[in-house]
Amino acid sequence: SRTSPPPLHPRILHSLTPTLSLFRGNGASVMRIIPYSALHFGAYEHYRAHLVAATGAVPGAVPPAVDLLAGSAAGATAVLVTYPLDLVRTRLAYQMEGEKKKGGAGGSASSSPPAATVRGVLAATVRAEGLRGLYRGIAPTLAGILPYAGLKFYVYQSAKAAHARGREGGGGGDSGASTTTTAARASVPSLLAFGAAAGLVAQTATYPLDVVRRQMQVQGLARLAGEPGAV
Repeated sequence: SRTSPPPLHPRILHSLTPTLSLFRGNGASVMRIIPYSALHFGAYEHYRAHLVAATGAVPGAVPPAVDLLAGSAAGATAVLVTYPLDLVRTRLAYQMEGEKKKGGAGGSASSSPPAATVRGVLAATVRAEGLRGLYRGIAPTLAGILPYAGLKFYVYQSAKAAHARGREGGGGGDSGASTTTTAARASVPSLLAFGAAAGLVAQTATYPLDVVRRQMQVQGLARLAGEPGAV
């Protein structure tokens, strides 16, 4: 007969605890990033195709403004669908940090123990704040994602177009157009550099709104815990 494997030694479990704590909330991140990325890129291609058809742009010479609008719309679509999971991820990380501070101070939590799972945080949020609580902070998130996603695709496509014009010797073509064939001409390191530059510009331009978003997301937890300054 098959025997079950022996349980892990307590010392092994104790040594793994600090490492595993670094991944607390990762389940919510993974649950969010899969539909978010799928919606973001899928919606971008969908909106871009419609904008290209509406503007009558030539497929090989699409104005960068099209990428700006399509990226913004795609980002808003992905955020609206997956925002509750983003809130859960932030609150799980906030709870973990609060527990570490209380443990370091030698104190114990006076309130009920925090929900440590995605389902627990969702349920606790709905009980305490209603369904609207799942979208706390959505306004600054949308205000940030519109320029972030738009700038990201705009800078990326513009860099690819500039690279293509440079390789062609700077001659011909619309100076304000991006091309769908550039990806085949640019090397992988070049594409990586374009992506890094696009992310850097977009993140730097919208970071203050990201700070506001995270503060609003944890306000509900701070209020329930009775922390000073919570609203």
